[in-house]
Amino acid sequence: RTTIIIAHRLSTIRKADSIVVLQSGKVVECGSHNELLQLNNGQGGIYTKMLHLQQISQNENAQHQINKSPRAMENLITSSHSSWQSTPIHHAFSAAQPFSAIYSISAIDSSFDDDYSSENLEKPYSSNISHWRLLQMNAPEWKHALFGCLGAISSGMCQPFYSYCLGIVASVYFIDDNSRIKSQIRLYSIIFCCIAAVNFISGIIQHYNFSIMGERLLKRVRENLLEKVLTFEIGWFDQEENTSAAICARLATEANLVRSLVAERMSLLVQVFVTALLAFVLGLIVSWRVAIVMIAMQPLVIACLYSKTVLMKSMSGKAKNAQRDASQLAMEATTNHRTIAAFSSEKRILNLFRTAMDGPKKESIKQSWISGSILSMSQFMTTASIALTFWKHDF
Repeated sequence: RTTIIIAHRLSTIRKADSIVVLQSGKVVECGSHNELLQLNNGQGGIYTKMLHLQQISQNENAQHQINKSPRAMENLITSSHSSWQSTPIHHAFSAAQPFSAIYSISAIDSSFDDDYSSENLEKPYSSNISHWRLLQMNAPEWKHALFGCLGAISSGMCQPFYSYCLGIVASVYFIDDNSRIKSQIRLYSIIFCCIAAVNFISGIIQHYNFSIMGERLLKRVRENLLEKVLTFEIGWFDQEENTSAAICARLATEANLVRSLVAERMSLLVQVFVTALLAFVLGLIVSWRVAIVMIAMQPLVIACLYSKTVLMKSMSGKAKNAQRDASQLAMEATTNHRTIAAFSSEKRILNLFRTAMDGPKKESIKQSWISGSILSMSQFMTTASIALTFWKHDF
């Protein structure tokens, strides 16, 4: 079987049995990698010139990555000069060595500082998310942010007032006068209806405005991300994690996380802060002893709820990562179903899929036991903190 490869990187065809070089629609050179390098008494031809051009491009990229380390640059020049004089061209591209520049980063990484090690050069650049920068990107929607915060404040005030009125209603039933009980119940029924109406309207205002903020920020982030991706070199798209399907998934999922970092988080923080502050104030006014006990228990309750949330997110992330290989295999099998059918490889692909799912199955069982234990402790501590207030009636 003959396979024809049209490559934009010479490293892709270096080990091919026969390499054909075309110029102006005509075949000018033909042979293996080593044969083309030995043309013209070792001087090479067009193929060798293309290798030199690719070497220059790689050397410029390497120098751009290490230009902040003067000591490494000096060693780089020395290493490059010595290897140019002592090493023939065909040795740099022989079958015993990978296709690379005349000098390599790994040969001089011993002179790098810790910040410029070869591991740091190979790792993709990543930075912490700047929430202030995201807020600046959302600056045109400051009016929506203002109305959204007002709605969040109103929504946060409803729950403490509802709890306060509910406690008063419980004490109304201990009144001996039936007519007074009816009048008080009627009054607080109207108050509950008003609280429900305020909560309904404020909730609409809150989520409507913050949703507009999040969607417009999401649009800007996706546009900037796609614009930046389109400026990358072609070689970046050849990596397995940078396929078209992976890029579309990033645009659909990872960019969507920005909306929760700004709009949803701001909405939740404002509402929770107002609710907690007003609840503490009302609790201290009604019964300061019980309020102090509950306030002292709040860090434990928050820790339990936080551990529960983190655990659920980690479980979801681990399950997603564990099934990534199986999903990739299923996608490739679906895309190349004709090739699989032509070679009668259905059973082999099915066995590979089952093998890929063995790891996620074992991991899910392990995570189920761990998550069940932690979630039970979280629920117990949350309920126990409430029961503590009724343990002693002489508060």
